[in-house]
Amino acid sequence: MAATHRLHPVHTGRTESDAVAVASEKPCSSCLEPLSQLEKPAFHCNQCDYTVCGACDKPKSHPVHRDHGVLYITPIAPWNCDVCKRKSENIQEIQHYHCEQCGFRICKKCYTGVTSPLHVHRLYRTDVSYVYHQSKGEWTCDVCSNNNGPGHFFPAHCSSCQFDLCDNCIKPYRSTFHPGHIMYKADSNLAYPRFNGRWGCDRCSRSFIPQMNNVPYHCSQCEFDLCDSCMKTAGDVSNEVGSEPRPTSQGLYIQYNLIFLRLRI
Repeated sequence: MAATHRLHPVHTGRTESDAVAVASEKPCSSCLEPLSQLEKPAFHCNQCDYTVCGACDKPKSHPVHRDHGVLYITPIAPWNCDVCKRKSENIQEIQHYHCEQCGFRICKKCYTGVTSPLHVHRLYRTDVSYVYHQSKGEWTCDVCSNNNGPGHFFPAHCSSCQFDLCDNCIKPYRSTFHPGHIMYKADSNLAYPRFNGRWGCDRCSRSFIPQMNNVPYHCSQCEFDLCDSCMKTAGDVSNEVGSEPRPTSQGLYIQYNLIFLRLRI
């Protein structure tokens, strides 16, 4: 039957019940993975060939929202991520993961997780109220011993090690001493295994052993490091979490307006 799809609300198309099998090399327009041999797409647009595979059509579980599954959608209005609290006009993405049962929204960055030079495993935003039962979800960052504020149960979490990072420890930093690249807090034991974790600040020339200080502000591209004092001297430590360039909201709202206009045609 003809219908719109949450990933493609602009046009109507055929759903799985009346769709035809497509060639195996045809990719899904959402995840870009090829459909399997003779697979019927969950949705195929009649006008622009937009195709949704069966996997993208099903709810997905995520540790940041354990109660319900979430679906990847293309909304027709601005939205906020319920994990990082960023607004859609600042994320530069319209699509996001959405819980149809309770309205919980997750941006793509919070859904996919992060790698950090502070830890060997990939970290995923996690509702740790399900992990740290004895403390009722209260947690502290394993690097700086802070957290993301009262009632914030969504650290970047490693389920293998029970390791947590706060937003300030995973965000990028910039400094006038090293303007060409962004820098991240790093574990010197991971950054400099050949030196047994020893490192030196490239601005003040102080040397550090990991037993005393193993967290430089580190540039992985050129191995430039700053100590905390030097970063505070000439670093913008008030950078917002994520530190993506902020676009003007005009571009994103134009895209939303185009969707509205097409839906009305």
